[in-house]
Amino acid sequence: MPNDPSGVLAFLVSSLQAAEDANERVWIQGHIPPGRPDALFDYPASLDHIVQRYSATIAAMFWGHTHRDQFEVSYSDYSNRTAANAKAIGYIAPSLTPTSGNPNFRVYEIDPVSERTVLIQVTYGVRDVHVFAANLSSPTYQTHGPTWEPYYSAKAAYGSLLTPPITDPHAELTPAVWSQVIDLFGSNDTVFQQYVDRKQREWEYVACEGTCKVDEICQLGSAQSQHACLQASPAMRKAKRDGTDSEGGHDDECGTSFIRDVLTGHMAWIVFLTPMKTIPGGCRDGRHRSSQIQTRHSWFILVCIRIESYIMMHSVNINPCSLTAQRRIRLVLG
Repeated sequence: MPNDPSGVLAFLVSSLQAAEDANERVWIQGHIPPGRPDALFDYPASLDHIVQRYSATIAAMFWGHTHRDQFEVSYSDYSNRTAANAKAIGYIAPSLTPTSGNPNFRVYEIDPVSERTVLIQVTYGVRDVHVFAANLSSPTYQTHGPTWEPYYSAKAAYGSLLTPPITDPHAELTPAVWSQVIDLFGSNDTVFQQYVDRKQREWEYVACEGTCKVDEICQLGSAQSQHACLQASPAMRKAKRDGTDSEGGHDDECGTSFIRDVLTGHMAWIVFLTPMKTIPGGCRDGRHRSSQIQTRHSWFILVCIRIESYIMMHSVNINPCSLTAQRRIRLVLG
């Protein structure tokens, strides 16, 4: 498969095809949601195309990374994001990390085998999302640990407000339902602001209005980073060190992709100014490994650190792993 040097996407396709052939359902789990702005374009786009092809097999996807309570919907047509075009749902879980909000965790209510007859196919879809939280301001938090209490459930918060209402406890929260929730956010600002507060895990809530609201709603309907409406900034790393939060259209708790910033906006020279020595090693391009790499003392610089991403984005006809070690260490990016 093109643009798949590690073979991950090929493995995913073969696994999904086997599941489809066996009439099985699949959950996909990962760290960075493919719609986030700090994911390079190629993999998320390829992943989303695979997800849409096997949308009947994929029951749900589960992501982390942002530390916030969110979700993202995959659409067959991102220029026409309607419930009819919603193909898959990705759940982005909040975090237990207490540095950016009250610790939260989710419990997913799944379509179970025990309540179904053999004549009805079990979907393994998500029926509801229950979020539990611990209050950092509790006087016993530091002395006796967190006290976990129910925070909210997705169906209770949004189900009765949809058309038609989704209140049946056995009803599945399909991609179409979540697309309707996104539309609800656009038409009901009170519900949207409640979502923002939950997203922030009740931490330093600031109303999200104007461009902030437009970008946030747009982001919920993006499962490809090329369609991302928020921006991850290197300033996020400083914000976390200073104890401040992101502003405007920035939204990321785990930090941003350093390589993405270098490859998309900067020029970097990888040059050694002192004598070098050659050691065994090299860089891998998925097919072979070069015989050596130049290093300075004990510092190893892997020059083809995902340079294939740069190549794919800019259509550069070059294989960095085919270059000599001396040429690799003086490669201009940007």
